[in-house]
Amino acid sequence: MGVEDKPEFELVRPAYYGTLRISPITHLPEIHYHRLNRMYHYLFSFAVTIVLLCGTMFVMVCSFNLQGYMSAKDSLFHVELLHRYSEPGAIFDPLGPYSLVPVIIHSLFIMQCNERYSSVALWLTEKENHR
Repeated sequence: MGVEDKPEFELVRPAYYGTLRISPITHLPEIHYHRLNRMYHYLFSFAVTIVLLCGTMFVMVCSFNLQGYMSAKDSLFHVELLHRYSEPGAIFDPLGPYSLVPVIIHSLFIMQCNERYSSVALWLTEKENHR
């Protein structure tokens, strides 16, 4: 065990970039990307992810109001303007023919978000410049 079974050189991702420097350990040239630059990109990735999650949560709250799940008027997420469409006799009445429309729209929205976020996550990972 130990370092005997490790390859002599670590493979570097082809898209990895940085400045050429002499390694303080191996004394060989290596590509170096400064830690502060990477931290900046981590914070940027975090901010983008939070914004996207907030948008998704907003749509989820709207959907739950249209489905009648947010009926407590003192709830933080109760939106009376949307909830009234889920009351008996309204268009999205739980016993009516259109009660599943908010569920279907919510599902389609989540599928679209998942597809788009996958490409955003790939882009953010590239920006973080992992080895």
